[in-house]
Amino acid sequence: MRTNASRVGQLVRADARTSYPRFNAAFTLVELLVVIAVVAVLASLILPALARSKDSARRIQCVSNIRQLGMAATMYWDDNSGQTFSYRGAFTNGGDIFWFGWLQRGAEGERAFDA
Repeated sequence: MRTNASRVGQLVRADARTSYPRFNAAFTLVELLVVIAVVAVLASLILPALARSKDSARRIQCVSNIRQLGMAATMYWDDNSGQTFSYRGAFTNGGDIFWFGWLQRGAEGERAFDA
């Protein structure tokens, strides 16, 4: 009787071990490394596009600022009969300092200019 009882116990224990499937709830190291590699490849594809869009946004902002300066200058000239801004600094180094830079005194077309 002992042999039957021990044999039944062994069968029950063996049956209990093999009848339930074993589930792994965690990633394996290989799966984790594959996911990290895929994310790195996707990031390397996206970064140049982001840099191009950032450069494009800066260029558009610069063009907008230049347009605004041109509009402001045009409105000023319209209000003042085509005359330029009235800022004139001191006489230095044979020329005058204006809002746009240094301009040598002399005939038009022969004067030196330094922005």
